[in-house]
Amino acid sequence: MTRLSQDEMALWRAWKQASETVRTRVAADITARTGLSDPDFGVLTRVAGEGGGRMRQNQLAASMGYHRSRLSHHLSRMR
Repeated sequence: MTRLSQDEMALWRAWKQASETVRTRVAADITARTGLSDPDFGVLTRVAGEGGGRMRQNQLAASMGYHRSRLSHHLSRMR
């Protein structure tokens, strides 16, 4: 594997910081507008959009990059 140069590493860090800032601001906007947390919004939009209102738990977990147990705990908190 080739190591990044100092300039490339600086660019990578700037990219990571910018993407994290955008993600944080989008999540805050979602919460402000809907009252839902970012993960709750993610669950609901996936079920509505990809599942047509219904989705198997293992399919939902895979679409979110969650382990099934993590999703199960999350869904319990959403009730």
